[in-house]
Amino acid sequence: MAGGGGTGSNNNPNKIKGGRWTVAKFFSISLAFTMVWMTIISQLGYYKILYGPQVLLQMNIAYFLPSIPLLGLSSQFDERLDQKFGVARTILVRLLIGLGGCALICAAIPFEPTNLRWLLASVIVLGLMHGIAFSAAYQMVARFANKNTISLGLGCVGSGLLALALELILSVGPKPTRVSFIILFEVAAGVVMIGFIAAISLLLRHWGAIERYHQPVPQEDLTMPLLQEEGRAQEGEGLSGASARRMPRRSVVRSLSTMHMMGFTPLGFFETVSEGENLVEGHMALPTGRPALRRGATFTFRPADALPPAASASDSSPRRSSLRRTISVPVTSTSRDTAPLAFHAKVSGASRTAVAAPSLGAIAEHEQIAAHPGSPPSRAYSPFPATSGPLGSPPQQQMQAGPSSMGSPFAQSPQSLARESSGTMEVVRGIWPVMISLFLSGVVGIMVFPFFTYVPSSGWLNDLLPKVLFFSTIIANLVGRTLPKWKMFAIKSPTFLMYLGFVKLAAAPLCFVYLKSSSRWQSDAGATVYVTVVWALGGYLNTCSYMVAPTCVVPNQKANAAGLMAITSQISHCVGLFLAVVIATVLFGGVIDV
Repeated sequence: MAGGGGTGSNNNPNKIKGGRWTVAKFFSISLAFTMVWMTIISQLGYYKILYGPQVLLQMNIAYFLPSIPLLGLSSQFDERLDQKFGVARTILVRLLIGLGGCALICAAIPFEPTNLRWLLASVIVLGLMHGIAFSAAYQMVARFANKNTISLGLGCVGSGLLALALELILSVGPKPTRVSFIILFEVAAGVVMIGFIAAISLLLRHWGAIERYHQPVPQEDLTMPLLQEEGRAQEGEGLSGASARRMPRRSVVRSLSTMHMMGFTPLGFFETVSEGENLVEGHMALPTGRPALRRGATFTFRPADALPPAASASDSSPRRSSLRRTISVPVTSTSRDTAPLAFHAKVSGASRTAVAAPSLGAIAEHEQIAAHPGSPPSRAYSPFPATSGPLGSPPQQQMQAGPSSMGSPFAQSPQSLARESSGTMEVVRGIWPVMISLFLSGVVGIMVFPFFTYVPSSGWLNDLLPKVLFFSTIIANLVGRTLPKWKMFAIKSPTFLMYLGFVKLAAAPLCFVYLKSSSRWQSDAGATVYVTVVWALGGYLNTCSYMVAPTCVVPNQKANAAGLMAITSQISHCVGLFLAVVIATVLFGGVIDV
């Protein structure tokens, strides 16, 4: 199926599942923004002959260091850009700039002067373009099922295998011919353009589903029809683009997501419904994908002044046909229609449990919600009761009641509301173990990698040893990124990921001990095994980190989490490079002369 798929899984019904083509497109995108760098690094022998053994570390510094300020600015302005232009449009523009820039640089490298300054300047621009495309791709994949995250990670290492295949086909050695060198980079530029096209196709295919967390509810479109896909909501992994289009435009999923951003959800308005009470007219799904009740409720929003009088709270009829309660929601926005809105719950059955308001104290703290109908205009939404009886008490009392006074297992606690409305620091508090794992893994990889040219050979591989080590890292990384596909290797604990990061850190000193060891302890096979294990663990940690991080935050903070993970990755590279420079100075007495 072309990007199609089922509806949400029990863990996250909002994730887009996609089909085989969606997985392939993510693979193409990651292949594109890493292909140019892998092609350059694959020519390490050629550049070493031209510029000396330090060139690998020099290129790594030029590639990773300048992208840090760029990603920092991106994390600061992502939310504003998303709100102003839309999430999908912002991601699309960033991918087009990043991938388009990578393609242009790749096509131009063979025609540049043979000069170290030209090479490093190209690598600096390439690093910036990579950073733009990298962060946009992981921000987008956070909204998709885990198989797409795995595919994106596999593309990052698949580019190295493709570069190796091109070298073998074109017989590109340490001293390539002019023609083979040009063909190598032009074919790589073509691969980048394939990813460029795949990014456009993927965004257009799932545009509406990607936008759903941030799309506001129009004033004229405030009815939430029934969600008729309960079965599919329990079976799939996320809303596919096709499924989203088949649903009514005024879908309950979109409306509920918007209310999540407002600071409350309809589920928080209900007390526990006693046994024997049945809700009528449809059903509503929980964030887990399960229905809130076996039979659900229809929710509508209308101007409060257009509603009939609320049912008397003192009516004690044992078999009342329905109980209507209203929650008046004064809406103050840029729209001309600022009439209060009302939230209805139609309930039938023996019980007449009233609708209770959510904890407005937590909402007011973050959203600066007015506490009375006559409050001055605000960009926030202000829900408070408009009826007598259980809902007729003053707003202040409703705030004090909070969800703790409701018996509902579906009511939101102040902690969950605070998490929903939290900023960057709250996201950091949610994903910090994952960030540490990714940071340690990145530091070790970048710190050890520049010393491949310094690893002494035992005589088995000789001059081929650095190249064998390099391509061993690619294959091992690929294997490590594939492991989370199987459930037995899929880590869900952020803390356990952090522990594995420290395990990889503990393995780093072995490399430098080996560099200074006597010849009797040197082994090309041993060095290859060490590199394979360390890089397999790195690929595994990288993929698991990007899979676990979005699960540690609320849906509307996934973009922030993805941005922080991208920044963490880039910072780890810079720290690793700094440590590599220090270690090179200490062990070999040389300072890199850029």
